[in-house]
Amino acid sequence: MSIPHLPQNSILFFQKSIIDFFLYHARILPWRQQRSVYHTLVSEMMLQQTQVKTVIPYFERWIQRLPSLEILAQADEAGILKLWEGLGYYKRARSLHEIAKTIHRQGYIPKTPDAWKQLPGIGSYTAAAIASLAQDIPIAVVDGNVIRVLARFWNIHRLFDHKGQALTYLLPIAEQCFDPSHHALYNEGIMELGATLCLPQNPLCLSCPLSSHCQIHIHGNAQGIPRFKVATYQNVCKARGILLRKDKIWLSPMNHQKHISSLIWEFPEISLSNCDTTKPIFTGKRTIGRTHFTERFYALESFEKAAIPSHGQWFSLKELNHIAMSGPHRKWLPKLQLASFSSFKEL
Repeated sequence: MSIPHLPQNSILFFQKSIIDFFLYHARILPWRQQRSVYHTLVSEMMLQQTQVKTVIPYFERWIQRLPSLEILAQADEAGILKLWEGLGYYKRARSLHEIAKTIHRQGYIPKTPDAWKQLPGIGSYTAAAIASLAQDIPIAVVDGNVIRVLARFWNIHRLFDHKGQALTYLLPIAEQCFDPSHHALYNEGIMELGATLCLPQNPLCLSCPLSSHCQIHIHGNAQGIPRFKVATYQNVCKARGILLRKDKIWLSPMNHQKHISSLIWEFPEISLSNCDTTKPIFTGKRTIGRTHFTERFYALESFEKAAIPSHGQWFSLKELNHIAMSGPHRKWLPKLQLASFSSFKEL
């Protein structure tokens, strides 16, 4: 793979424009107010596949309840998952817990990106972000926002199979553009610009400080860059059962055969042959990765003991407030209760 040699004057313009932009237009975010290794670690783990506006209240609650690595290391896993409830991808919460326990056990914090990558859930991007933003190590940070800014500024029309391939191709360009003397400002600036101006859809080119030199803005349509092959999605339908016994609801652990989600609860999957009616009382939709799920909820007013899924347990309505549930099921819970409780027969 040939690496293009970038004009030095364009690189200098790129660096200065990004740093100036960040100095004058950076959003006020809680993890930036008191930058630390722990705050950076928590925020970067939460921000994986999650938008900033969603993360902010979770980060603030997390730091209030678990203000240090030591306290996190000693925390109860069920409580951690409850605190994470609604952010999804619960493996990130478990990884944070394991990282804290490992650091607490070893007695020292990793000092290099390679050392960070030895810990669970830490990839190249997260390791570089912690090292650069919190440990003053000059290393380029490359995420989806950076890929987009670089591909557009340098007018890269190559068709990528996926984000990982784009990262591999653009990393040498990112390293040429990197400003090691102001690495933290530069890294946060380019990510900030990608997140607020150089948007995937409807980029705000007229407000962008790079637009006068941005090759895709000058010669083409920024919205189509970077180019990725169209992702294919799978459609999956699931039937869920609402089982009641007096004032209790039966829930099952997510992925009950996998330890990773054993303490995240949801309504059990059922066979439609167990339903008293073929008409669902509620239908919800969600997407996980490249799979679109349609989930139909059925009221089970009478059943034999053997019809209850063996993996699960009964919870009272009060207990539901203290357990971690999958985000969509927690969100849908009021609708399911309103739709079903008044029509159920106590068993």
